[in-house]
Amino acid sequence: MDAKLREIIKQHLTYEIEMLFATQAKLQAGEPDRNVRNALIESFCIHARNLIDFLRGKRSGVRASSVTYDYTPFADGEIDREYRRMIEEQITHLGFGRTSNPVEQINGRVQATLLSSIAKELMRFKHHIREQYPCPWEIEIGDQIIFKKFAETE
Repeated sequence: MDAKLREIIKQHLTYEIEMLFATQAKLQAGEPDRNVRNALIESFCIHARNLIDFLRGKRSGVRASSVTYDYTPFADGEIDREYRRMIEEQITHLGFGRTSNPVEQINGRVQATLLSSIAKELMRFKHHIREQYPCPWEIEIGDQIIFKKFAETE
């Protein structure tokens, strides 16, 4: 179990974070193709949802509390419930929550807020992680939020 948790933190969690940042960067660059842009938005939202669920300990799967000491998810402020609802209704379900109104869709402002909130929480999480689960990444928050993946050491 311990080896599997190390793999999840080292590879799979890192992948989720890397994809969140990569899709956001591509969206900010201004993808002109509508279908590609929509696929990037969907990808961003799925990775955001996976990270939020991991950190909050919701749904099935590995939870941040499984690899940390004294970690309270989102102790500095929960991700806006409306944004979580938007992901559920606009991305992961074909339901009545879908909208054609651009103002009500998951736009650049919503994405930037999600990225910032998740990045801040991942930094908090990393301070609580047990030493046997090294994280090969760093996040810097300044004028711009930057994700850095370290080279593989093993």
